This record gives sequence, structure tokens and C-alpha cells, in this order.
Amino acid sequence: MAAGVLFGSLFALIGAIMEFVLIESLRTGEVSLRQEWSQRWRQGLRLFGFRIVIGLPMIVLFVGWVAFPSGWLGA
Repeated sequence: MAAGVLFGSLFALIGAIMEFVLIESLRTGEVSLRQEWSQRWRQGLRLFGFRIVIGLPMIVLFVGWVAFPSGWLGA
């Protein structure tokens, strides 16, 4: 399970960085992955961190919302 979470997190991080690479490539009309990656990785890391900060509380709330009525939290 930990390997799955690690793989998913790595995939999400790469995806966040590649979003900035895509936008820059569309803006300039030139595709240069290596150059754009080196320029945009910090922005992608911040986007990934923002998604984690916003996403984790939502997941916790949803799990609590589902677990409470179904009796997972003890009875």
C-alpha cells in the first residue's frame, strides 16, 4: 500500500510540473521538455503542495462522513 501511495504521489508531482511545461510550450509554440522542466519544476512543486494541503482535509472529511453512519468508528 505504501508503494502505491508513493507511486501515486510521484505521478501527481510529475503531472503538476508537466502542466506548467505544457502551458509554456503552448505559449511559445516550441516544445523543449528539458529546458521547460528545469525552469518550471518549482511552480509544479508548489502546485503539488497546494493540492496536498487542500486535498487531504477533504479526504479526511469524506472518510469521516462515510464512516460515521456505517458504524466504522465504533459502536
